[in-house]
Amino acid sequence: MNSKPRIAFLGNNITPGGGSASLYLLVKSLNSNVFDKYVYASTCKSEEMKQNFLKHCKQVKLVELEEICSCQTFDTPQKKFEIIKRGSDKLAKLFLNELLNKKINILHVNNSVFPHVIEYVKKNSSIMIISHVRELIDHGGINTLQKFIIERIDSYSDKIITISNNEARIFATNKHVKVLPNPFDFSLIEKITSHYRVKNKIANDVVLVAMMGRYNYHKGHLDFLKALKIILKNKLFQTNFRFIIIGVSGRQPKWKILAKKILGREDYPSQVKKYIKENKLDQYLTLLPYTQNILEIIKDMDIIVRPSLSGDPWGRDIIEAMALSRPIVATGNSTFFIRDGISGFLTPPKDPEQLAKKISELINNEDRRKQFGNKGFEIIKQMCDINKYGSEIEKIYIEALKN
Repeated sequence: MNSKPRIAFLGNNITPGGGSASLYLLVKSLNSNVFDKYVYASTCKSEEMKQNFLKHCKQVKLVELEEICSCQTFDTPQKKFEIIKRGSDKLAKLFLNELLNKKINILHVNNSVFPHVIEYVKKNSSIMIISHVRELIDHGGINTLQKFIIERIDSYSDKIITISNNEARIFATNKHVKVLPNPFDFSLIEKITSHYRVKNKIANDVVLVAMMGRYNYHKGHLDFLKALKIILKNKLFQTNFRFIIIGVSGRQPKWKILAKKILGREDYPSQVKKYIKENKLDQYLTLLPYTQNILEIIKDMDIIVRPSLSGDPWGRDIIEAMALSRPIVATGNSTFFIRDGISGFLTPPKDPEQLAKKISELINNEDRRKQFGNKGFEIIKQMCDINKYGSEIEKIYIEALKN
């Protein structure tokens, strides 16, 4: 074995947020004096994030690999799934050669989209495999696609890490599953400076209610807007407030818009903007593009909402908001992070009426916002501290190498 174990991390994308941000914190949490770290990804959409990775690893390299996905926001179409299954070995072989040339000891796969790669590497090498499941693979039931992903992760991983007990359910009979929530670097809090209110001349007594998420139907933008409409229509507010959507990009590529027009379907960003215009919500709403400095924006918000249609109240936005002592209103019934009525509110998915009711309760009650925020901070500090996280990951690697 090398003097230091060599760990390769495989992700599907390098971006500022989501699973990529969690992978970055994972790599950062590991002592470079103990491990040599190499990061591989199939795409890179953020040069800044790539440079952040390079501060904590020896290499960041793009590799050509197909993805097989089943998550809350997207499933690989059946036809494409069959094509990838039949032709995946060639690309997986090239990737394995890269790992062997680097004398990698452990391959840590950052999500569930490479089950075919996991299978190939395990069958053709002695490299230990850690599968990090961040997606709710069985979100819509278990069909052929989901079965393929689950079986390969279950059969060919030496250890499986899930980000909550929700993802762990499908691996209930596997004795090598570890539930380990995504980390947060609490040392950053005191360094965060926010100028959003000052820059936009928003008074401190205006309650800012925000959701985060790129344009995707399953994120629940329309339910967020419907809740705003209900609050205004029924006059459920006793103080000034404003809704904010953070992370929305511009229009979709022209070819996607054209394809949807041919199929007689309106693209989702247009649906959202149309709803805003038709219901005259502009006066109470701000749309913000994605920012790499998301924590600076969250710090100036008063309430964070996750109106996901999938009912999954345990995403990175939840962790970041609770770490900054912000109260949460989210859809779903999982109490993994949010204790309903204690650190936030949980409402049924696809129920804008209930969403509006709980949001308005917090708009009108500053004391409760502070109470929820403080309790949420306590919970996240205990569950997601990056220092404890790094130690747990190190234990997993050492155990895998011993075995």
